[in-house]
Amino acid sequence: MTIECVGIPGYPGSSSPRVAGLIRFAKAEMRSAKVNFVHGDVLKAHGSETKVICQLVNDQARFWGGGVARSAAKAFPQAQREFSNWIVSVPKSRRLGDVHFAQADKNMYIASLVGQEGFGPSTAPRIRYAALEKGLETIYDLASSKSASVHMPRLGSGESGGSWDTVQEMVQDALIADGIPVTVYDLPPKRLPNPPGLFD
Repeated sequence: MTIECVGIPGYPGSSSPRVAGLIRFAKAEMRSAKVNFVHGDVLKAHGSETKVICQLVNDQARFWGGGVARSAAKAFPQAQREFSNWIVSVPKSRRLGDVHFAQADKNMYIASLVGQEGFGPSTAPRIRYAALEKGLETIYDLASSKSASVHMPRLGSGESGGSWDTVQEMVQDALIADGIPVTVYDLPPKRLPNPPGLFD
């Protein structure tokens, strides 16, 4: 339970101030929920419910070119084409913070969240947290309306140079605290070759 209080002017003719208080229950109760981490392929998320697969893209991307996006382009070429047509229709100045949804199959949406400015080598991180926050709110709206779960890699922790700890807090606030289950996918650890002679 969270209680917040603020002083407000007194009633007309009274010299005593008033205090207004806000008590919030639901969001605080949901904060006990955490991000679920698994090893696996985010594009093969399990479950019968509707799923929203999130990927972070830059504001100049016409094609999905790296990491999860590259795999998504191969697995869902029609979704890639829809994204390409969409992003060129949006003025560059309005792309950051926007989200494109492509329905990959009956129970899966690919959410391309424009939260990175530019691409390529940079001396500063290219992630834009304000854009990411706005995009997560849009993803919440869709997930809530479809009773969907949300699945993602560690958004922003690759070439965009973001801090996963910061992104995780944003995911917690924008999605999990409002009842949307979130699973984050890490690639399985690589298996090392057996030392010579171990199983000979």
